[in-house]
Amino acid sequence: MLSREAEFVIRNALSTSSQHSGPLFGRQTGRTLTLAYAATHGYRASDDPLSLDPQYLLGLSDAYHQVTGGLDWVGHWVVAEGGGLPSPRAALHWYELALQRHLVTTQYPLVLAGWRDSHLSLFACTVGENEDCQWVPARFVSTPEEPHVQ
Repeated sequence: MLSREAEFVIRNALSTSSQHSGPLFGRQTGRTLTLAYAATHGYRASDDPLSLDPQYLLGLSDAYHQVTGGLDWVGHWVVAEGGGLPSPRAALHWYELALQRHLVTTQYPLVLAGWRDSHLSLFACTVGENEDCQWVPARFVSTPEEPHVQ
């Protein structure tokens, strides 16, 4: 499930010309990962879009948990410079960078977002065999009850 709050953060990032990323918060039920919130990477300015401020992440996780119980950090999102969906080569580059920083695991996806034909589109990957990128079904629907990553 990608909530309206998460959609807003990602759409806002896509409205700029630079690359952005941040943590995703939600919960996992069976094989379905519900994404409730997307956040920016933190208060500290950095040229590295995959940088995270651990204190910011801890505080944000606690705040989201207080508002919506049972939420935890469940993944990471990325939008490329220019806002378009990244090419397969660029997506694999992002995956490799996220893997090196432990931002993507077998359970928690890296979600790539961008514009395709003037519509917000998502695709996701997790760590597969031999640490290869394993593409997972991603579905975006703007109503809060339906969107999710399987």
